[in-house]
Amino acid sequence: MKQSQHQRRTNSRANECKFKIQIKLYEAGDWEVEICHEEHNHQPSQDFRAHPTHRRAALTDADKEIITHLYEAGASTRVVRSVLQEKYEFCSVISHDLYNFLVVIIARKLQEQSSVQALIDEIETSQQSEIISDRQIDNEK
Repeated sequence: MKQSQHQRRTNSRANECKFKIQIKLYEAGDWEVEICHEEHNHQPSQDFRAHPTHRRAALTDADKEIITHLYEAGASTRVVRSVLQEKYEFCSVISHDLYNFLVVIIARKLQEQSSVQALIDEIETSQQSEIISDRQIDNEK
């Protein structure tokens, strides 16, 4: 399923709020905003950290680069979060956000290969390629 066709479930899991707004961006750069159900069954959030979009937006490009380097060096999510907490007295990012960020890093690294094929490619290009001797790849699916 293409990302543009994916329908996210955006209502609150905690209180089943039915508020719904649809926003469309057209190729010409115009926006269309439609409020489908404008009533909430709860008070506004008092803390922006309640919303993943706001937590992720708090990360700068430099932060994202640090996170990427840490993960590529083999750091755990706990270590990455600790580094961010040391950098910022108040860190809005939670572990779940970092796990999602790691998924993006891995997907980018795999470049639409299977994890097994990516491993074979990595071994072949590394200095350890002599450990694989006779192998055959079955490209039939």
